[in-house]
This record gives sequence, C-alpha cells and structure tokens, in this order.
Amino acid sequence: MAIDIRARITFEGKQPLSDSAAGRAASFFIQDPGNPSVDPRILTNSARAQEAAGYDSSLVWQFGASPDVWSVTSWALSATDQLRVVAAHRPGVQSPTAAARTLATLDRLSGGRQQIHIIQGRTDIDIARDGDFLEHDSRYRRAAEYVTILKKELFATEPFDFDGEFYRVSGAMSGVQPSQTPHPTIHAAGNSDAGLDFVTDHADVWAVGALGLAEHEKQIQRVRTLAASKDRTLGFWSGAFNVILGDTDEQAWDFTRQISQEVIAFLERSGDKIADWEQRVAGSARAHTPARTIPAEAFDLDDDSRYRLEGPLYTRLSALTGHGPSLVGTPDSIADYLADYYLIGIDVITLGGIPELFDENGDELLDPHHRQLRKELVAQLRARAGRIDRERNAEVAA
Repeated sequence: MAIDIRARITFEGKQPLSDSAAGRAASFFIQDPGNPSVDPRILTNSARAQEAAGYDSSLVWQFGASPDVWSVTSWALSATDQLRVVAAHRPGVQSPTAAARTLATLDRLSGGRQQIHIIQGRTDIDIARDGDFLEHDSRYRRAAEYVTILKKELFATEPFDFDGEFYRVSGAMSGVQPSQTPHPTIHAAGNSDAGLDFVTDHADVWAVGALGLAEHEKQIQRVRTLAASKDRTLGFWSGAFNVILGDTDEQAWDFTRQISQEVIAFLERSGDKIADWEQRVAGSARAHTPARTIPAEAFDLDDDSRYRLEGPLYTRLSALTGHGPSLVGTPDSIADYLADYYLIGIDVITLGGIPELFDENGDELLDPHHRQLRKELVAQLRARAGRIDRERNAEVAA
C-alpha cells in the first residue's frame, strides 16, 4: 500500500502555558485536566487544516468520557473533501450490526473515506465507565466475534444468524453497504498473545507498539510471520509520533528545550502537588492512563543523553507527560528518518502534535511559519516514499 500520512482530529481548545511559541506548543503536551468537550469550530478547522497540509487521514480517538466518536467523525468528513477519517471504536459500546451500518453509511456518504480502528480500552477504569468489566483476554475473544459479525453485516445480501459466546443475532442484514471493497480498512492494536491472534485473524492494519527503528522492525517481522501462517498479509501503522520542527536541527532542538522548560514550569508551579496533579489527571474524564510517577531525572534539562535515542527521536516529553515520543528536527531530517520506517514496512505514519494545536476560539496556535514547515514535512515524506515505491517497482519489473 502507498504511504498514509496521518494526523489526529482535535475538537477541544488548548490552553497555552504562556504567551510564547513554546508555551503554545507545550499546551499539546500538558494542561490542567478537565472534561473533554467538543467545539464545531475547532473540529471543522482541525480537519480542514490537516487536509490543506497534505495529510491523507486522521484518527478520531475514543475514551469512556469523550464525545461520541461517530458524530465527531461524520462532522470531520463533512468538513473535508479528501481526508480519510479513522474512527477508534471499542467493542462493547455498540452492537456489531449497528456499528456496521454506521460505518457503511458514513463510508457511502463520504465517497469511501471512512475507516475504523478497533481498540480494547487502555485501562479497566476507562472501560468501566461504559459498564464494561470483561477481563483482558475475554475482550479479544469478544472482539473476534464482533468483527466477524460486522464484516458479515457490511455486505450480506441474505439474512444471517450468529450464535457465539458474546453475541447472538437472528436474521441480520443491512440495507446500506459501504463504497469500499472488500470493506473499509480495519485497523487494530494489541501486543499480547491474545491481541496478536485477534489482529492477524481480523485486521487489515496493525498499530505497532514499539520504540525506535530496530524495535519496529523486530515487531513487524514477528507479526508478518504470524499473519503469513494464516495466509494473511497486514499493513503496519506507527501512530505515536509527535513532531517539533525548526528551520535547522539546532533551532528545532532549542525549541524543544523551550517547550520542555514550559512543561517543567507548569509542573513545578504545583510545588509539592505534582503527585496530586498526576492523580487528578488519572481520575479526570480526559485521563487515558492511570497515575504514574514522573522520574526525577526528567526535570534535569542539563542531561539529554538518556532521552535522545536515535536521530530525531526524543522521549523527555514522554517521561514528563505520558505522551508518545517526539521527533525533533527539520522537515528534511525527520522525513529522512521516517523514510527508513517506510522501507521496513510501516505504511501508516502519524505526525502528531503539530496538527492538534487550536485555541478555544478555533484558531491555530501553530504560527504560519511552522504551518509551512508542517506542510513541507508531509511533502518531503511523501516524496521519499514515492521514490522508494518506484525503486521497488523497478526491482519487481527487472
């Protein structure tokens, strides 16, 4: 498959940590926790800005207190012409037949731009908000039944029955079918044995849980082998990257240091209440992970060695805030680094952070110059992937 450069839809405003470029950028990584809301201006502007920047697709996330994923997805699709939208979706929230009809309807209305990402929920606390108390492996068994029924419902021309451990349907059939064949792309995550069994049986694209190029390659080889044993082929998605750009690598790293200083200052303003802040985040509706301990060394900006892993890959902001790894550099240097991911089989690459900065009025917090750098990064990565595709095709033709 051709490269898919992905963003994440945002629908709530950020609160800048200070009135500076670094303070605005830092608001992506940390701010006071609160209940997720949804603003039509932010949602519309987010989707349109991502399409204008050249992104191929965007993810709409789902958690136990977040706005309805299908409503957000449909709004983003209606605001754009080409952007594909991937709805994170957790079995157990909706019946599989109803989800299939929703998926098919949105795909039909958008001209084949709807996709789905099957998730299991990151914490028991979060999924319990929706009355889901299944244990880990049982959730994957349920998901297997769920996707089986969903696929049947998408294209069944005759009524069908299903009688399983978790679901039973009688005479199921949909009056709407998706535009895409054989079906809208199904993404899925999971690193456990149960998760990988589910992914290699039912998904089209696996969200790789790894850090660094070598670990990505190792995980891809493992899952490719498992999928091949079932006569299946998967695509691969690296979905955690958040990008910090500059005109030179030195400028980008200096900007990253300023962002880190803003984050640290935010935490230190709480004094001895940092642990309380972590607990509030863990207990808030916005929280996606349980409370964690911030390592003391993450506050020491004089020592970057433990956090600069390879090339532009940087993890200090991950240690401070729990977000995924950062990529720091120019559009060229980051595109060069990510081209190696495409070479080993990563088809879908998320370039996050920079497309998710909007204030409460719906205006982008990213300044015009950094917006141009964002557009250049997308273009540079696409150009490198295109060269790789042409070289591969030439090798096959030879």
